[in-house]
Amino acid sequence: TDANGCVNTATQLIALNPNPTVTATISSNTVCAGTSVTLTGTGASTYDWQPINLQTANANDIPVASVTYTLTGTDANGCTNTDMVSVIVNALPFVDATASNNGVCIGSSVTLNGTGAITFVWQPINQSTATVTDSPTATTTYTLTGTDVNGCVNTDTITVAVYAAPTISVTGNNLICPGSSTTLTANGALTYSWLPGGQTTTSITDAPAASSTYTVTGTDASGCSASTTYAVTVDTPPAVPSITINGTLLTSTVTGTSYQWFLNGVPIAGETGQTHIVTQTGSYTVEVYNANGCASGQSAPVNDPLGIATVSDIDFINVAPNPNDGHFMLNFSVSKTDNYTLEIHDVLGQVVYSETLLNFNGKFSKEIDLRIFGKGMYSISIGN
Repeated sequence: TDANGCVNTATQLIALNPNPTVTATISSNTVCAGTSVTLTGTGASTYDWQPINLQTANANDIPVASVTYTLTGTDANGCTNTDMVSVIVNALPFVDATASNNGVCIGSSVTLNGTGAITFVWQPINQSTATVTDSPTATTTYTLTGTDVNGCVNTDTITVAVYAAPTISVTGNNLICPGSSTTLTANGALTYSWLPGGQTTTSITDAPAASSTYTVTGTDASGCSASTTYAVTVDTPPAVPSITINGTLLTSTVTGTSYQWFLNGVPIAGETGQTHIVTQTGSYTVEVYNANGCASGQSAPVNDPLGIATVSDIDFINVAPNPNDGHFMLNFSVSKTDNYTLEIHDVLGQVVYSETLLNFNGKFSKEIDLRIFGKGMYSISIGN
């Protein structure tokens, strides 16, 4: 209608384009925290994903919490439409691995315990229970994988140190003579326990009556223990000797490594051989030693070997009858071959009878008549 009131008409054709059918899909509607999802859009030419602000048909995202994605799609005509898709994000289980001991001695076991999940797998031992027992031979890091009711998985680790056992050694004299003692010292640990005896000192002193084996257990600063044995031999000394006499030569009947001769109980300096030549009267003994220095003990004494040893050489000497009228039988016996002199003295010491026996050994028996010398006290002596 114009200013004059005149009217006319015109028409315009408007094309009405439909909105696109936009479809949003997701690879999984439920995921575990840390898992990615794939978003796919269809039905348009260009796309916009929110809240992740990605403009592609296909998008990947790692949601940190449950979220609804909105997809806006635009077609070739510029028409738009939207679609939404949601994902639920399940938190990972709180998997906790603990050990009965964070450090064990080699050969000992450790108990491992897992919590926070429904099922468990322990590596490197490949055990699938919440609680397991293992005896590691070296320091080991255990990995526990736990899965909850949603199928979500988490891990935890724990390290168990393995301590080597201490190396225990013993020093001390392992060969002793009867009646002697030995001191044994343990090395390689912090504390010790000995058997037999139960001592808990580093060193022990003992005088075993017979050969013995000692066991010592040592414990180090980590609490690890080890044991070792130590044998102590009680040596067998030489047998107690006796002494043979050949003139002035004394000989030990027992052979040893070394000897010691004694005169009247006092060691004779330098006399350490199997034989000894007598130079003075007295009581002689000998002791024999083996290579370890163990002593036999002193022999029975030989008294005055320069003269006739009454005990060993004179088996008997008698006069029959005694008293008598000067007419009697004299009997004696000697066991050592020698030159002997038989003498009979009156009370004044004068020799009234004398006889020499050369290279004599054995029994002597003779009728003696001293009646011409009158009554009195007479003494008989035999000397070599």
